[in-house]
Amino acid sequence: VAVLFVSHHFDEVFEMADSVTVLRDGRHIITRPVEGLSEDELIELVVGRKLEEHNKDNADAREHSREILVANGIAGGSVLGMDLTLHRGEVVGVAGITGSGREAVAGLFFGGMERAGEITVDGKVLPQNRPDISIERGVALVPAERHANASLIDQTLRENITLVDPGRHMTLGILRRRPERADVRIWLDKLTVKPGGQTEYTMAQLSGGNQQKVILARWLRQEPEVLILDEPTQGVDVGAKADIHRLIDEAAAQGTAVLVCSTDHEELVRVCDRVVIMRRGRAAETLRGREISADNITAATIGREIGRAHV
Repeated sequence: VAVLFVSHHFDEVFEMADSVTVLRDGRHIITRPVEGLSEDELIELVVGRKLEEHNKDNADAREHSREILVANGIAGGSVLGMDLTLHRGEVVGVAGITGSGREAVAGLFFGGMERAGEITVDGKVLPQNRPDISIERGVALVPAERHANASLIDQTLRENITLVDPGRHMTLGILRRRPERADVRIWLDKLTVKPGGQTEYTMAQLSGGNQQKVILARWLRQEPEVLILDEPTQGVDVGAKADIHRLIDEAAAQGTAVLVCSTDHEELVRVCDRVVIMRRGRAAETLRGREISADNITAATIGREIGRAHV
């Protein structure tokens, strides 16, 4: 039986395939044997450029002095109890198997779910079930299911990006389309959304990775105090994944506190300063610095403790 296998997961390609065909921007780039091909070479063929190397030591050296978000006694959904503090410029990951509570953290912290406990941002309380107040106080959420919970799939990129703040380009109740388009075009270019500058394309016309960048543009445009990302690179290609990781780095460098809930342990290693491990509905352990590795995260999520539980 001949098998045609289509995947973004390169480890599967190298494990199973005899040859590989690379498509980019709708065009055939190359077909060649897998033998003798390295993962870095395949990534360059898919993306069309070399990916920037990330200096993890720089992230480790970042100082996080000022608290911006403080959560105490958070419970709701599958979360039974969680305390967490985020500092300006810090990237904190949340890991855990399905049912551990990890999947509910983003919604609870954004204020989109009923919960117990208290969350403050810059000293101001975020009430439950009031995401509008969370937005006013500088909290942003990119949810895991972008089609169901984040995208207006048949609306334009302009409408998707300005959705949170449509009044920015209004005068006497009239929307000024020209400055709105110019504003959106800047963000499409900044986030390398392809095809570039097409403010009136619909979301349905974009790839998954570019759709995710549009959702990020919506929130980064607001200059949030806290950016909550739930499975931020789920279903995107390797190039978009690298771009999204770069945007996380840039947001943190500008002082935004970033909370990343992800089942991609390599992603957490790449972007996070510390990783909170959820087990049985509670924050059971925190990994920091050199403790953060994919193997350690995996082991901790299934119950083998790596260090002491300090959140």
